Amino acid sequence: MNNKSYYLIPSFTMKTRLNKTALWVCITIITAIVLKILFNGIASGEMILFLNPTSTMLEYILNKHAQSTTSGFFFPDLHIMIDRSLSSENFLVMVFFVLSCTAPYHILKAWKAILLYGAILLASFVLTLAISAVRIMMALPVIRLQDSQPWLNSFWMQRVEGGVFYIIALQLVYLVFRNIFIHMKQQHDLQHPQASAVRHNLLVTYRRNSHLH
Repeated sequence: MNNKSYYLIPSFTMKTRLNKTALWVCITIITAIVLKILFNGIASGEMILFLNPTSTMLEYILNKHAQSTTSGFFFPDLHIMIDRSLSSENFLVMVFFVLSCTAPYHILKAWKAILLYGAILLASFVLTLAISAVRIMMALPVIRLQDSQPWLNSFWMQRVEGGVFYIIALQLVYLVFRNIFIHMKQQHDLQHPQASAVRHNLLVTYRRNSHLH
């Protein structure tokens, strides 16, 4: 292979991967915007898709019965209402956006990339439900103190507590899936050693050019 062909192959590969990455980033951004618009258009009493599974999980874990209301689900024994404020739809959008932008779509064929995209969307929904249930259970001790310490259950305190919890949860989810995606890349490199060699050559060429400039 002459030098001209040697540089054309890496250049073509790099361009193809950049185009695939840009395409999936655009699809992710559009999907996140559409989800946000759809969630904003849903009335509080119509968030059954989020509230019902979360309420069911809490009923099973806590062995408590919930009563269905027009705005959500009320737990008489716990004196808490699972309503729109605990639906965590914004967290779902953030989880999906972070995971989808991290996913290695560029190493996959089109149909596999589509399957991974759908799996990330489904995983984001399931994780949101589970994390939302965990947040509610962690908040129960604080809720029980609302009579003696009402400031603990104030609107702003709930916002701060929820924000800190979801940021930590998002970081943990990202770290777990990042390791999964790294493993996917490693497996792909083992199955496609030629592609791995091309990436290595690209990196070496880039570093040489950087030193020259």
